[in-house]
Amino acid sequence: MPTWIRDPRATAALYLSGVVSTIVLLWWRFNGVPSEGPLSSDLLSSYVPITRLVADRLASGEFPLWNMHACNGIPLLATAQVGALYPGILLSMWLPGMDGLHLLMLVQCIVSGCFMTLALRAAESDWLASSIGGIAFSTACVIGSSFWPPQTSTITWLPWLLLCVEKLSRRWQWRWWLGVVAGTALGLLAGFPQYLVYSFLFLGPYAVARLADERANGGERWQAGAGRLVGMGCGVVLGTAIAGVQLLPTLELAALSARSVPLPAQEVSYLQFGSPSALAYLGRAFDPSAKPLMLDYGSGGGYVSIALLILVPAGIVAMRRLATTWMLVAVGAGALLLSDGPASAVPGVREIYELLPGASLFRSPERLRLVYLLAMIALSVRGLDALLRRPSGSESRTLVAGAAAACGMLIVFLGTPDARLRAIATVALVASALFAHRRPAAGALVRAGLLILVVLDLFLATARFGLYRDFPSSRSDHLHNLSGAQISPERIARETRGLGAGRVQFLGLLPWTPGGAPGRLLRASCYEPLAPDPWPNLKLWMGRSPIRGQFNAFSPRVLPGLYDVSGVETIFEASAARVEVTRNESALPRAYLLDDYQVMARTEIFELLRSAEHPFRRIVALEESPGFARPSDPASLRPGEIASYEPESVRIRIRPARESLLVLSDTWYPGWVAEVDGEPRNILRANGMYRAVRVGPDDREVHFSYRPASFRMGALLSLVGLVVALVVAASRSLSPRALTASRSVRS
Repeated sequence: MPTWIRDPRATAALYLSGVVSTIVLLWWRFNGVPSEGPLSSDLLSSYVPITRLVADRLASGEFPLWNMHACNGIPLLATAQVGALYPGILLSMWLPGMDGLHLLMLVQCIVSGCFMTLALRAAESDWLASSIGGIAFSTACVIGSSFWPPQTSTITWLPWLLLCVEKLSRRWQWRWWLGVVAGTALGLLAGFPQYLVYSFLFLGPYAVARLADERANGGERWQAGAGRLVGMGCGVVLGTAIAGVQLLPTLELAALSARSVPLPAQEVSYLQFGSPSALAYLGRAFDPSAKPLMLDYGSGGGYVSIALLILVPAGIVAMRRLATTWMLVAVGAGALLLSDGPASAVPGVREIYELLPGASLFRSPERLRLVYLLAMIALSVRGLDALLRRPSGSESRTLVAGAAAACGMLIVFLGTPDARLRAIATVALVASALFAHRRPAAGALVRAGLLILVVLDLFLATARFGLYRDFPSSRSDHLHNLSGAQISPERIARETRGLGAGRVQFLGLLPWTPGGAPGRLLRASCYEPLAPDPWPNLKLWMGRSPIRGQFNAFSPRVLPGLYDVSGVETIFEASAARVEVTRNESALPRAYLLDDYQVMARTEIFELLRSAEHPFRRIVALEESPGFARPSDPASLRPGEIASYEPESVRIRIRPARESLLVLSDTWYPGWVAEVDGEPRNILRANGMYRAVRVGPDDREVHFSYRPASFRMGALLSLVGLVVALVVAASRSLSPRALTASRSVRS
């Protein structure tokens, strides 16, 4: 036990610092002003309704494969950011309204900080230094991403994986290998794989450098280290396999979306207009003024407190002989430089960025700044650890303190007034640490001072933005109320009464309430970057972005034919401060029979969608022949009777007079199969994006069902991965060595 813990005065000082920090937390929580953060309203307009839909379906014993409520029908499980199989979704099932989401976000912020503390502690850092690093990680990397929960859920598992890598680098232990498997699987299921890929850009080099340090300190031979690296890689592969039940459908959807080809530079950097450059982001580290600590959007981010910033050079000097130190410097600086992506003005950066995994698949390279922040926190903790505990030599300690003091004085002379005050306080505490290591009470006071300084600094840096005070519910609600025209659920219910299977469209509105009925209407619109073809091609043909806001960008005045063939009967449109409701009298039925067709190219079909005088009431536009001749005297359109309409199953009763096509205005997508009176029938793509089936005069019922092969293959892959993981866990727990150790513990 360290000397300062045995000293009652030291313990009292630390308790006092904890009490002060708690008082500050509570004061800001209950007395702060409303949030002013320029954060996204996507939380309530997109994520919450879909998450509630998934939770309700799971609670009723259904598996959420298809979402019939958006984008004329779209895969639901494959929409990765929903995190349909992430364990945290259970909270949304058990708790009403937004309570489950609030609890999940809060727990993850606490857990991520604890994981980071344990990871830094596993690297033999001082407990206080490790705890401060955990607080900084939770603040700078997790809380700032709370406006989009899948980001927070994914980032939570980065420090856990770092902890596992740290443990395995020292000694191979199967339980930590299983930790790598579990962390990888949960990170992928959480819904934001981009952050997990970027995490491995950090963890891979860190594992190599860590094993090099072990080898330099007289550890095992390099062959053993290489074996551990291979073992960690196998753990990542097995974790990926366990997530296959969600991952394979997502990859299938990505292959049919705009991301099936490399995204253009303007799409990759689509948030560049609202994010600072890498150089400006670096400058945020010296600015303690209040800001939202976001990784990838807005003018904030990059701040971990002046005290920790000053300790970065101290960490480099103290651990300059370790490979991990220079790995942290190189990877952190490289990630920050590459975070400008294709928009970088530095020669060669664009070419290097394009070599990264998923460079042309993921948007927002600014998210690489997670790696930079993690490296900076790790270096600062090493500097703090060196001052509090090591090195033992007075000359080395003085050198470390001198590096920190030099950085602090630079901020004193060049920084803002607020930064100067924090820098002076930090330099004073660093100087005190030089003389306090032999006096337990003085050492405890220095520790308490550093803890209070960092916590207060982070509180003040986010004071106006609610990242502590009203996290996360009132911040999101407040922003949602500022984000465009609103319409009450009561009015939506009144205007759509009796709509049945008819579709609605919202233009310029964010009408959804948490878990409310508006999100359960059959909407043509959706906010889904992975919307399947032909939405991306239609938008490219229109000269618009192929990713952002599918259908939302299309006005009925621009593509009236699209509204008609989609069966959109009611349109809500924001006009100034009012919401106008329009009835689309020319909307086609959701299911209907036509016996005439025309085979044409998709671009020709898109051209027809421009016109209000489109021919879709007379013909079905197909991309291949249905196998029967066009009639000389085509009959008029006849509606079909939708007998049942469920997410993965649609039954339609028909009475065709002759060979015809049954058209259902739901999205054509692989995995949907059709049966006509129990006999399999091929599904054709109708009117550019919908489903059609050939039927004859004796046919009476058509059944569409969703049975995706990608889900079945993914489920099999997950099952195999789980079995392998369980076999490994059981074999290690029942091994002779484990049983002997268990008996010795009991005796």
